[in-house]
Amino acid sequence: PDLYRKSLYTYWKRAVNPPRETIFDASGREVCNVRNKITNTPLQALALMNDETFIEAARHLAQRMIREGGTTPETRLAHGYHLTTGYRADTEQLAVFIRNRDHFAAHFAAHPQEANDFISIGASPRDATIDPIELASYAAAAHLMLNLDETITLE
Repeated sequence: PDLYRKSLYTYWKRAVNPPRETIFDASGREVCNVRNKITNTPLQALALMNDETFIEAARHLAQRMIREGGTTPETRLAHGYHLTTGYRADTEQLAVFIRNRDHFAAHFAAHPQEANDFISIGASPRDATIDPIELASYAAAAHLMLNLDETITLE
């Protein structure tokens, strides 16, 4: 029950940001900043695609898509996109997410142990009522959604 009791544990230094904050363009605390700088760097993509925290977040987003998003892949993926960005997905974006989910559904069906390994990342338990291959394929699509510019930047 205390797994997520506090949202962030980090050392706070006056002049040095924690590494993850630096990667995601957090401003220094020596001066006041009027405008946030927005960049998209390979280090940001590396953190978003490989950090355990973001993979676990993708699994939880996938669980929400499956439980709340309806019964078809289209409605579930559209719901996930709306949850992550606040916007409605257009048909072109939705087609990309569907192809991504279908690709991973086929891959995980052929390699069920990889599906179990993928959805076991993180400290929180997964929803055992959802088929592991289905959950893993939606988690892979959710992982893509969490790495979009629309999700990580305020533009």
